[in-house]
Order: sequence, then C-alpha cells, then structure tokens
Amino acid sequence: MAPAIPSKMVAKRRAMANAEIARLTAQIGACHTAIETWRAQLADLEVAERVWATLEQETAQIDEGAPTAAEARSNRKPQGLPSMPEMILETLRDARRNGLNAMEPKQMATRIARRWWPDVKITDVGPIAWRMWKKQGVLDKSGSGYVLPADQHLGEFRSAVEAA
Repeated sequence: MAPAIPSKMVAKRRAMANAEIARLTAQIGACHTAIETWRAQLADLEVAERVWATLEQETAQIDEGAPTAAEARSNRKPQGLPSMPEMILETLRDARRNGLNAMEPKQMATRIARRWWPDVKITDVGPIAWRMWKKQGVLDKSGSGYVLPADQHLGEFRSAVEAA
C-alpha cells in the first residue's frame, strides 16, 4: 500500500500551481497588449508614410510650377464668360421673367450650365450668391433661395456688382 499524501502538502502545491498560472496568464495578457500596441503603431506608420509620399508629390508639383489645388479651383471658369455675379443676375432675371422668383444655388448652377458653362459646380455659384446677398446687398433672400431686389434698386446694385 502506498503511503498517504498529506492533504496540507497537496493544498500547498495546488495553491502554488494556481499562483503560477495566474502569474503566467497576467504575463500573457501583458504580451497581448504590447503586441496590439505595436500593431497599432505599424498601422500609424503606414498612414504617415502615405501622407508623406503625397506631400512630397505635391511639393514636387509646386516646385515644377504646376498649379496648386487652390489655384486650379480659382482658374476653373473658362475665359470669355461673363463674371459669376453677372451670370447669377442674368439667371435670376430670366427666372423672374418665367415666373420663378427665388432660386437656390443648385438651380442657378443648372441654368448657368445650360447657358454658359457646362461644367459649373454648385461650389462655383453658392459662395458668390451668398456674398452678393450678405456682403454686397445685391440680392435678397427668400427662404433658402436668392431673389432679385425690387426693380427700382436694380440699377444701383448692377453698378455695385460691376465694381466688385
């Protein structure tokens, strides 16, 4: 018959094994956290590398005399067309003659595209119409649409637009 194992000795050994398991589990958890931190840093470095490459390319274009994005936007309007304020005023006059009082920038852009500038964008029209309303007082506002002011003041406003 085998000798009896004292239960205190088994309990002590069991406690040691559980403590070691807990310690190793904590180390594994810390390793997983460290691995995830390094993976996140690798992803950030990939983004930084792409951004840097883009900046280098844009810098090379600027150095070569290529227009910047802002310059390209400002040079979108083809030569020989009336100014945007003139096109907006004429579009609103035509709309009024056809029974439409107020026009939103999107509607104005559609009509300007049909008549003058086929690839005009709402961003070419909206800011100018807003400035004509808010800063210059050339247009009035009706809801989200812009309208021509009363006819008796149109001559004064036309002069203001031509001066701008």
